[in-house]
Amino acid sequence: KKVDVLLYGEAISEQGASVGDFVGCRGRIELKAIRVTGDEILVSDSAEGGATDLAETIAGKKAIKQAANTLADTFLYNIAEKWNK
Repeated sequence: KKVDVLLYGEAISEQGASVGDFVGCRGRIELKAIRVTGDEILVSDSAEGGATDLAETIAGKKAIKQAANTLADTFLYNIAEKWNK
């Protein structure tokens, strides 16, 4: 399928400090929007988040979700702004 913009990204999380039964995790998301014609990077940004839970897997997912919510606040706006220039 033909597309104008390719979104490429990576999300990671890792365990941090634990307090009692709660496990803390940090998450990071890196995302790029690339214009397919000409291979121009329209937007490149990243965000970090943190969360706790009883299980490391859930805390890691929550941390990534928090980072994604932070990144989403500006990322789509920045793509639209750059695309319309």
